[in-house]
Amino acid sequence: MLVQHTFGGPGFLPDVRKRMNSGGGVFAALDGAFRYVFLDADFFRLEVLQRKPSEKFTAAAIASTARVVANGQTFASYCATPGDCAVKWQGEVVSKAITLPGEPPHAPSFRYFGQGAGASASSFIVAKGDPGQSVPPLVEAIGRLLPLVEGKSVAATPATSGTFWPMSATIGKAAYGVARDINAVLVIVQQHGEIGLMLPQFAALVAGAGVDQAAMGDGSDSATLVVDKVVEVTPGDYIKNRAIPDGPAFIQRSLSTTPASALRNNPASTDPRFLTDFSATGTQGSLAIDNSGIKLILVSLGVRGDTGHDLALDLGVPLPAIVSAASAQLPPPPGTPMTGGPLTLTPSMTRPPGTAGVLTGQLRVATAQGSVTLDVNWPLATT
Repeated sequence: MLVQHTFGGPGFLPDVRKRMNSGGGVFAALDGAFRYVFLDADFFRLEVLQRKPSEKFTAAAIASTARVVANGQTFASYCATPGDCAVKWQGEVVSKAITLPGEPPHAPSFRYFGQGAGASASSFIVAKGDPGQSVPPLVEAIGRLLPLVEGKSVAATPATSGTFWPMSATIGKAAYGVARDINAVLVIVQQHGEIGLMLPQFAALVAGAGVDQAAMGDGSDSATLVVDKVVEVTPGDYIKNRAIPDGPAFIQRSLSTTPASALRNNPASTDPRFLTDFSATGTQGSLAIDNSGIKLILVSLGVRGDTGHDLALDLGVPLPAIVSAASAQLPPPPGTPMTGGPLTLTPSMTRPPGTAGVLTGQLRVATAQGSVTLDVNWPLATT
């Protein structure tokens, strides 16, 4: 259920991030004619939802595993007669790293919204051109979009906005963007027929909120938004809902450690049994978020390089071990460690491009004879 919350204003993005942290990485709200959703860019991935000819677009969205779905770019034709409705999008989409041309097949003067390999806001991009030509390559993307925001400034102009620029404030709109300051992606949609904003003011609203980049898809009564299987913005029923061919869908995911994940004993350890310099490789665990916050489930701490012993057995840590924090953010806000049983993880992150990031920081283990402090180096992978 969407909550009433003004879009934009002083302190808007930090407030949104706090609400995301207590809402499982999602904040969904309405402001007059606009419905909008921010999603954590680590734990939600983009997928292009493609409607089957026998389906309505909202039905396809509800049947999918996506938490949030909106309509995509403009499309080639409508279906005014009964029966299956097979319609192609205009320009390109990228699905599972495969470029799929529409009718027309290319739209290089337009924008695209897509996601490459890895995670975080750095994996999402809005740029000019066909998405299939992106470097680095994209995994999922929608092309033939209109420019809206670039560098937190208005990018829409009369020359690049086609017929949308002079249209009235009651015309539906759908846009997708990236708010890098809070590691989030944004979907914002105006219900067609309700009094919202004309395109110049809409672009200024999104830019003024602090969104770094955004592009606009098809509008009018194509505008659609489905959140947690509830249709929040309704398209035109007979023609548009049967014809919308595709749209951006956001699917929740988890992150996992990779085989290269390692722990190294830190000089701060006080347990007399663990005062030597040693490392353990092969930490195995997974990270997920929900409405209670973030949780790391560890099924192995790895094997020590000096003795070949299982590190968890040496430390007396029962497995699986779970550490958590009441904040759905990676890493949690400063001063918010992840705790559970004898373990306290104080995490930080580095984010090399094209990766899911590297979890660093320290893992402290309380033992019967003191404590063991371990330096963390856990490259992560998406699942």
